[in-house]
Amino acid sequence: MAKLNWKIWLLIISLAIAIIFITNWPVVFGTEEGSITRIKAGLDLRGGARALVRPEKSLDAQEMAGLLETVRYRLNVYGLTDLNVREVSDLGGNRYMMVEMAGATPEELKELVEKQGKFEAKIGNNTVFIGGHNDITFVCRNDASCAYIEQCADVKGGVACRFHFEIDLSPEAAKKHAAATANLGENVSGGKRYLNETLDLYLDDKLVEQLFIDVDLKGQEATKIAISGSGVGATKAEAMTEAESSMKKLQTVLITGSLPFKLEIIKLDSISPTLGREFTKNIFIAAQRIIILIVNIGVNFNFEQDN
Repeated sequence: MAKLNWKIWLLIISLAIAIIFITNWPVVFGTEEGSITRIKAGLDLRGGARALVRPEKSLDAQEMAGLLETVRYRLNVYGLTDLNVREVSDLGGNRYMMVEMAGATPEELKELVEKQGKFEAKIGNNTVFIGGHNDITFVCRNDASCAYIEQCADVKGGVACRFHFEIDLSPEAAKKHAAATANLGENVSGGKRYLNETLDLYLDDKLVEQLFIDVDLKGQEATKIAISGSGVGATKAEAMTEAESSMKKLQTVLITGSLPFKLEIIKLDSISPTLGREFTKNIFIAAQRIIILIVNIGVNFNFEQDN
């Protein structure tokens, strides 16, 4: 009898532990640093903050898509992945940006949305240009005349497609670029000649991209520069998709130092974890019912053994 009861209690305790891990239940409650979870809970589970943002001017669909892409990339660079950035509109057809972030306070979200960011391009230890419209005056995007997929070719294991887009530098930035490259050596990579230093792109002091510099730009005060790269895939379609994605990422990085439009937060509020409370309640109810069922099974089994 005692032996059977011991087994039942062991089964109950084991089941309770299993429920905690299967449901990813937080073992410790508190701040992000003091919480132990097996997954990062979303807005529905732990709440967060939401901001309704209005650009300084009316945007068309293409401009809004560019703004959303830029904001998403900037927030992702900060290591924030549990967020939602999307377009919303009112009855008058005015376009807004909605930013929702799990586990954040309205004040934290406000600081992130309004933060201008710090973008730098370096050659070695020399900063050749910074973000904003003073150094990089133009980044071609959504224009097939200056941003396009050049060619695709078979490579080992699949297909590679090469992209190309142009940027314009201010005369001051072009002078810095010329001075930083004037005394560099040359390397050969993939049959092409490049300078022996890369153009390193930093966002908020984090290295996000490195670009080869063509030897033709050595010591040249070029205000128009072509940026190129490639995407690889198992098929041509996959390679083109990867190339377009890489091109958009680079374009976004180059304009991210300064948002393309000034933004105004017109509404800022908290999102309560309503679903999280309901989820908690349901877990406890389910656990309680399972334990009662096991106890009943054990009691009935005990009763039959005694008979």
